[in-house]
Amino acid sequence: MFTAQRISHSHTLEFTAFIEQVFPLFTPVKEKLWLAEWQFTPIYHTTASLEEVGAVFKTEHGDQSEEFWAMADYDPQQHRVQYVRFWPDLLLTTIDIQCLAIGDKTRVSITYTRTGLSEAGNAKLAPFTTEAYREQMTFWQHAIEYYLATDTALVGVH
Repeated sequence: MFTAQRISHSHTLEFTAFIEQVFPLFTPVKEKLWLAEWQFTPIYHTTASLEEVGAVFKTEHGDQSEEFWAMADYDPQQHRVQYVRFWPDLLLTTIDIQCLAIGDKTRVSITYTRTGLSEAGNAKLAPFTTEAYREQMTFWQHAIEYYLATDTALVGVH
C-alpha cells in the first residue's frame, strides 16, 4: 500500500527595496524580469499579467515532463501569493510567498511543501534537502538583488 511522503522547507529573504517593487516579482509574468530562463505557457487567465486567483500555466525544465501551476491565492493588499504545482503522477507542491514591508526594506517568507503522489514521486523528494533549498533561496536572493540593482535578469537556473 502506497504511503505519501511530504517535505516542507521555509526561508526568509530580505531586500533593500520597497514592497511595491518586490511583491510583483513573484508573479508568473514578472518572474522573467529577474530570471532569464523562466519560461511558462499560459493555459487559463483573464488578465494579461496572470495576477489573479485561478490563473493556470505550465512549465517544462530540460528533459523533465511538464508541470501544471495554479495561482491558488493572490492578495496584493496583503502581499501574499500561493501556487499549487502539479507534476502528474509524481508531486504536488504548494509554494507560499508572503512579503512584509519594513520601512524601505521588504522581507519575503517562502515555503515550499512537496507531497509525493506515488512511489516514484516519493523518490523524487530525495533531492529536495534543506541544503538544496537553501542554495535555491540563495540564488533567488542574488538574482532578485541583481535585478533590483541593474533592471536586468540574471542568467542561471533556480
